[in-house]
Amino acid sequence: GATDCVVNERSSDTESTSSGSGSGGGAKEVGEGEKWGIGPLTVRESSGLYEYKGGQLVLEQNKSKGLSHSIWPCCISLADFTIELESKSPGFWKGKQVLEVGCGCGLAGLALASMGAHVVLTDLPKVLDLARRNCERNQEMIARANGSAEAKVLDWLDCSSGDDERPAGFPQFDVVIAADCVYYKDLFVPLLKVLKHFSRGGGGTDIYLASIKRWKVVGKFFKVR
Repeated sequence: GATDCVVNERSSDTESTSSGSGSGGGAKEVGEGEKWGIGPLTVRESSGLYEYKGGQLVLEQNKSKGLSHSIWPCCISLADFTIELESKSPGFWKGKQVLEVGCGCGLAGLALASMGAHVVLTDLPKVLDLARRNCERNQEMIARANGSAEAKVLDWLDCSSGDDERPAGFPQFDVVIAADCVYYKDLFVPLLKVLKHFSRGGGGTDIYLASIKRWKVVGKFFKVR
């Protein structure tokens, strides 16, 4: 079935939204400032290692290589939101099959893997080396939670040709997540088709999207049905 994307229309700059069945459904507003999660993030250098939640996860970034190689507040908001769900319902993520699209450094997906989810991080080939290194760097913590994380190439345009077949090597997922992927209107339709391709019919997949309202066009994405 079609995938619905919903957004809380209250005036916050950063929002995390969800769609689908299960206890994670419905819109969730993420506030500004400290709720972005910036507080727990330690920046050692402009292009180097970042510690999330006091070292719970350690990720590499390299700002000199572009936007996709940086950790942004929106990614931190989504990671914080997933941890909040886990704190309210222990074991919420355990064993779930999760797809992260446009993963960049992979913070949100790795946060889920560290809580026992089985996560496939996806992005374009030029970004995947960084995501793979971050998977390896956090492997010990992920293994302790009986989770897993791997990085695979996924070009959204491969899902937008009108063919209903998913790219080879990808199943359907319990959960699909994306952070800060809605900023270029030409990619709205490809992203929606990705969400549809990897979602189970009948509301069997929860979708969590976090986005900063930089321009009015961003709000239009979340109104698409």
